[in-house]
Amino acid sequence: CMLYQPAGGELVPVAIRFRSWTDEEDVPERIFTPADPPEQWLSAKIAVSSADAIYQGQVTHLLYAHVIMEPFVVSTLRN
Repeated sequence: CMLYQPAGGELVPVAIRFRSWTDEEDVPERIFTPADPPEQWLSAKIAVSSADAIYQGQVTHLLYAHVIMEPFVVSTLRN
């Protein structure tokens, strides 16, 4: 996702690129922009928002807060 921030404004999505993670070579890479049909642009923004939420929940919170830090917290409280 490519974002743009005007001076003093909020981040605005400019382009969203999707590519296939499969081994199929016949699946083309796709780039969505605000010039695409509104439902396609909205679907692309929803996909990016979902991916960001999953990353925040699974990596940032679960991994960093629980999997990495929790053993140190539990062992510190026990000793």
